[in-house]
Amino acid sequence: MPAPLIRVHNLTVGYSEETVLEQVSFDVHQHEILGFVGLSGSGKTTLLKTLIGDVLPFEGEIQIITNHAEEKLQDNLKSFRKHVGFSAQSPSFYPELTVGENLDFFAAMYGLTSLQQQQNTQVVLSLVGLESSRSVLAKNLSGGMQKRLDIACSLIHGPKILLLDEPTADLDPVLRRQILDVLKRINKRGTTLILVSHFLDEIVPICSRIGFLHNKNLLFMGTFYELKNTCAQEEEIHLETAPGRYDAILDRLTSKKNIVITHSLNKGHMLVLYTPTSNAVLHELLHVLEALHEDLLDISLTKPTLTQIFEEMVKK
Repeated sequence: MPAPLIRVHNLTVGYSEETVLEQVSFDVHQHEILGFVGLSGSGKTTLLKTLIGDVLPFEGEIQIITNHAEEKLQDNLKSFRKHVGFSAQSPSFYPELTVGENLDFFAAMYGLTSLQQQQNTQVVLSLVGLESSRSVLAKNLSGGMQKRLDIACSLIHGPKILLLDEPTADLDPVLRRQILDVLKRINKRGTTLILVSHFLDEIVPICSRIGFLHNKNLLFMGTFYELKNTCAQEEEIHLETAPGRYDAILDRLTSKKNIVITHSLNKGHMLVLYTPTSNAVLHELLHVLEALHEDLLDISLTKPTLTQIFEEMVKK
């Protein structure tokens, strides 16, 4: 397992007397992409704001581990923020400035030297694909390009960790995929990413692990594979055979001790099986078809989406 870069322990946070997150604990691993999902108001944005020190916790600790030394956010906020970049859902850049001028402004804000500013600007413009737009006013960029600029501004100081609040919000599907490709390039260069999104199925392919926030708590943290095993949701097997004696196929299958089929649907031209143990069913199904002299015409497996798994989890 990769070494932890951030350690969050028993974090309770909120506003005034209202608690938004309660006793939340997790580690962020070096070089991973960690995604958080949850319903509106579940504390996703509050968590990010707490990780950069904009919101101070009621209880708990946040530590960043660099060069084998642990540094608490509460003890040295200014130093902690040098390691972290934040791309908020609302743009942070200045519309009346050019792309280059915006990067110059944020570089100066972080106290970069002239050489660091020049080197970092070249790197981030290349990462986000804005090399040819350096002299363009930010307000004249397209929506997707403006999001790239916002990400570039959050990277100008070379942070180890980049936090992103709904990075693909308000973008069409093509632009969303392009932004996700940008994030993968950033991560590949060694930056750890922590993002929140309501496009649940969209972030699965790029995230190392996923966390579910609900009712002030962290319900789950792990890989998509671990999540599916934890929830054990049913999968659908769609089967077409000839001559298609589906009742006989189902009777033979359900007579096996290791087979779990919760329910089935005989559509005449197709048999649909619902099972939490699809691998075992598929393995046994081939033997059943051979024994009954059924020719396999078509077979497909439909797995539950992340959205379906999350909806099932929050019902419990």
